[in-house]
Amino acid sequence: MIKIIDCGSQLTQNIARRVRELGVFTEIVPFNTSYENVVEQDTDGLIISGGQFSVHDDTAPMYTKKFLEASIPILGICYGLQSISHLLGGKVISTKNREYGETKIKILKKNLLFKDINSEEFTVWMSHGDILEEVPSGFEVLAKSWNNHIASIQRDNIYAVQFHPEVDHTEHGRKILDNFLEICKSKRTWDPEKEYNFILNKTREKIEGKIGVGGISGGVDSTTVSVLLDRIAGENYHPIFIDNGLLRLNEINEVKNNLSSLGLRVHYVDASERFLLKLKGVIDSDEKRKIIGHEFIRVFEEEARKIPGASYLVQGTLYPDVIESVPIYSASSMIKRHHNVEDCPKI
Repeated sequence: MIKIIDCGSQLTQNIARRVRELGVFTEIVPFNTSYENVVEQDTDGLIISGGQFSVHDDTAPMYTKKFLEASIPILGICYGLQSISHLLGGKVISTKNREYGETKIKILKKNLLFKDINSEEFTVWMSHGDILEEVPSGFEVLAKSWNNHIASIQRDNIYAVQFHPEVDHTEHGRKILDNFLEICKSKRTWDPEKEYNFILNKTREKIEGKIGVGGISGGVDSTTVSVLLDRIAGENYHPIFIDNGLLRLNEINEVKNNLSSLGLRVHYVDASERFLLKLKGVIDSDEKRKIIGHEFIRVFEEEARKIPGASYLVQGTLYPDVIESVPIYSASSMIKRHHNVEDCPKI
């Protein structure tokens, strides 16, 4: 298993996806998870994610230095490189020449991380305002960017890159991650099809004979979960669509047509006037989002109570929405609000 230490990057899920696509199970854990719960639980290697912070910020997500003393392979990505260097005595500074987007790096020294990559120079995706000016003791510089910034370093079992190998814009990105998994000697036993069947069977066991409800918007995430629940629970599952009056012209008809072709028994609720009255006179955009989120929950609760025997709620929200809606570090770290994860009642 590979553990990913999440330091707040919006690309953390991408890293996990790429590792799973390469056949290895991975688990994302918050940066403040204890050493015992990360390293000492059948972990082949660690990946330390990027993030929007500087290591010099008071609110920077700083994990325990003990991780870097583990004997398992470690890969730092972007902020991961900077935090590793910072904790081990390197010098990280802010730069006026911020690198964001596509750039080129040059390999100065081949090692296992760049195994079978024949290009000395290739395109990568950068996203950072800080750079590593002085490497920690014992580290070697493996690559530099066209701006002559340090792009990759290594010491013993610790590898780090300033770019993002998990995105499509980075050439050889998957190969770099694949090489890291080889370094970790990870078993390639992860099979998403088997996991899908496992989830279906476990869910079927949990809800058999019960009646449930869930929100549906016509989007990919909520529609997918409704189709899955329809296969498992049939008529015992009731998706609820709430028209909040903020839809695009004729969108409600488009949604109805699309969902009817899937055979879903959707409960449509026209609450547009109710939402618009709540929003009347409100100017601040974040306050509008709060009002919409709160009112959505209230309307949904009322409609759910109309369904006799409903005993469980299905959440059809993608995990990135949860990450972006929850201020893990501080109130200012919230990326956006999402009505499906904001102010949800505890049941």
